[in-house]
Amino acid sequence: MGSKRLGYNQVVSSYRETIRAMLSRDEILQYTAQTVQKQLKANRVLVWVYQAETGNMLLSHAVGQITETSLAELFPLDIRPETLDQTYYTTDLPEGTSRQGLMMLKLQVIIPIQLRHTLMGMVGIGYDAYRGPYSPETTYWLNLLATEAALSLRNVQLEESLEKLRPVYKWTIDARESERRRLASELHDDVMAQMTTLTMTINMARSQLAQLNGNIDPKVLNWLETVSEGMPQLNRRLREIMNGLYPSVLTNLGLIAALRTHIDSLARQPLPPNNPAETIITMTWEGFGERIEDPNLERDLYYVTRQAIDNAVKHAQANQILVNIRWGTLRTQPMISITIRDTGRGMKATPDELVGRNGRLGLVSMNERVIAWNGTLVMESEPNQGTTILARVPVEQAPDSSEGLQQAVRRLKRENVKT
Repeated sequence: MGSKRLGYNQVVSSYRETIRAMLSRDEILQYTAQTVQKQLKANRVLVWVYQAETGNMLLSHAVGQITETSLAELFPLDIRPETLDQTYYTTDLPEGTSRQGLMMLKLQVIIPIQLRHTLMGMVGIGYDAYRGPYSPETTYWLNLLATEAALSLRNVQLEESLEKLRPVYKWTIDARESERRRLASELHDDVMAQMTTLTMTINMARSQLAQLNGNIDPKVLNWLETVSEGMPQLNRRLREIMNGLYPSVLTNLGLIAALRTHIDSLARQPLPPNNPAETIITMTWEGFGERIEDPNLERDLYYVTRQAIDNAVKHAQANQILVNIRWGTLRTQPMISITIRDTGRGMKATPDELVGRNGRLGLVSMNERVIAWNGTLVMESEPNQGTTILARVPVEQAPDSSEGLQQAVRRLKRENVKT
């Protein structure tokens, strides 16, 4: 009995590795039917897919001694999900047309394919070469196999859903970024130009008033001076807003230059009061000897990285923030990997719970941008153990390996800390 269980475990392990590499439902179900028939030497194995919208089982695959006439008699099955809560011998199924049809097909065992009580299909198995009953060990193994099939089928369903969502994500992001670019351009071309004219007008008024010999109230001159002195600060703030909307350095110089510029701007601002006296941001990058050809991909990678850095600065209260950006090849696929790790207090809840909750739209935006490029975003965090964010995005363009590892370090300080 022990050797039999060991053999079954090996089959499950091999089966799991094989189906996880499969990208379609048909492949998984066909391989499942073939594996069951091979291992049990069953005269026939049938696989059905459950359609929740109709409540019917539709035949998907069949192997072994099957004729078209016998298959037609079972199309479709009307077995209810609550009926298939466990493995059944067909003789133990409730009376009905489905039970009669399954017995006409000479199927001995019915195994549900389900995940967390969600029915996805079922496997019907005929008799072995000796027409003996299947042992509890065998039915246990069949349930393990069905669970692995359900997991892979769910992954395929999720991937199919993502494939449908990716164009929507891209369209939404592109439309949003187009509006950001338009606003930045309008601020630069209209508002900034008007501010320049106003500054010149105020300075001319001050000069003319100073030359008059009449009794000019000194308060008027003081007001004008206050406005004149405040204009450069307002000008700088508008430029910061424009860079936040769509930084020109990203368009002109690319991802690394734009991120360095953003980190430099953080170093010129005081840390929040609750942060440590000093936070060190270390950014390393490798393989960026040239620009990414797709400007939209470069834009999304910038905002994903920037959002992660900003979150670490504003919320983590960390002493160290490490940013690593690598453009290389992973399993023959050119890939950009971005890792942001901090030594801060960690997230208050799991990343999945925080996404979209309590205004955490930044995490949602990061996830959408990565998914839109067929990438993956992983967030790991524990209380007082820091947070790690890893984004991987495949690219068509091969990296420039001539550039080695480079580094930039910036120190952020609280306002009351002397430099």
